[in-house]
Amino acid sequence: MFGNTGGVLFAICVACSCFGAANGSIFTGARVIYAAAREGYLPKMFGKVSEKRRTPVAALCLQAVMTSIMILGGTFSTLVNFYSVAAWLFYLSSILGLLYLRYHEPNLKRPFRVWTIVPILFTFLGLFLFLMPFVRAPLESCLSIVIVIAGVPLWVIKELVSGNKGTRWLDLKTKVMDFLGIPPTGGRHERLVGR
Repeated sequence: MFGNTGGVLFAICVACSCFGAANGSIFTGARVIYAAAREGYLPKMFGKVSEKRRTPVAALCLQAVMTSIMILGGTFSTLVNFYSVAAWLFYLSSILGLLYLRYHEPNLKRPFRVWTIVPILFTFLGLFLFLMPFVRAPLESCLSIVIVIAGVPLWVIKELVSGNKGTRWLDLKTKVMDFLGIPPTGGRHERLVGR
C-alpha cells in the first residue's frame, strides 16, 4: 500500500517501539528483583545498589541470566507466550484489585482516581489478551501458569522458616479463609492473628 519506502519506515517504527519496550522492561524488571531482595524474598545481594553507578547491578545481572535462559529455551513465539500469559495475569490482578478496593473501600484516600469504566474496559481487554494464548498455544500457556503457581509453595516455605515465623502467610491464610467464609481452625492460628 505504501510501497518499499513505507515498508522500511514502518519497520523502523516497529524496531524503535521494540527498543522502547525492551528498555522499559529492563528498567522495571531489575527494580522488581531489587525490591524483592530488599523485602527479603530474594537473596540480599540482589538488593544492593552500585555506589558508582547508582543502579542495582546484581539485579540486572540476574535478569540478564534469566532472560538468556528463556531465549535459549525456544523460539521467539514461545518466549512471547510465556511472558504474555504471566504478565497479563498480574496486570489483570492489579486492575481487579483496583476494582475491589473501589467497591469495598470507597473512602480510601487515593493519590489519583480513574473513571470506573476505564478499569472495567481494561479488564475485558486484559481477559482477552490473557486467554488468547491458551487458544493458540495451550501447552506453553499452561506451563507459564504452572511456573507462576510454583512460586507460591516456595514463598510459603520461605515465610515459615523466616524470622517472622510465617505470620505473613498466616495473615494471608486468615484473609482468604474470611473471604471464603471458612471459620478459623484454632490453636496457633488465633494467637498469631490476634483472634
